[in-house]
Amino acid sequence: MVASSSTCCGIIFYLIQVCFLQLGNAFDPCYEYSTISNEEKRSPSYNFDLNNDIPISDERLTQDWYRIEMDTGSLIPNQSPGAFRCGTFNPIWLNGILPSVPNVQVSLPVCVQSFDNGCSQTWNINIKFCCGNYLVYELRTSAVDKSAYCFGNVSSGFNFLESNDHICQM
Repeated sequence: MVASSSTCCGIIFYLIQVCFLQLGNAFDPCYEYSTISNEEKRSPSYNFDLNNDIPISDERLTQDWYRIEMDTGSLIPNQSPGAFRCGTFNPIWLNGILPSVPNVQVSLPVCVQSFDNGCSQTWNINIKFCCGNYLVYELRTSAVDKSAYCFGNVSSGFNFLESNDHICQM
């Protein structure tokens, strides 16, 4: 049996529609992100050396979704790391709890560390916990000179799941 050209066109049109419907909500920061890697100085355990270091300055950071890939860890700390930590003068830390359920996205405030261990400035960033046990962060440009987002596995109240495959499969 030979299919007519209208049948073939109908099938092709149907397949195109299915693809567009699936791609309609296609942007997922878990799959479309930039990467911050090999910047271990961003760790809260890193003490800035005034004599030898150049401070990391995220006032030049492009607003985008980022996945953090560093030996020191990928979690943004949720407590003040102290001034002159994380490779900069004024570390940026999370004032909240990271999401720990796959596919959950939250908007939480970050703080710019002040010299007296307070929070000199704040704004919200989006964070999503992705299937595959990693986080992505929608980081904004900092308005504070010589300030940088801090990352290292020291966030309290957050544990990566050993396996979240059963949660991620649909």
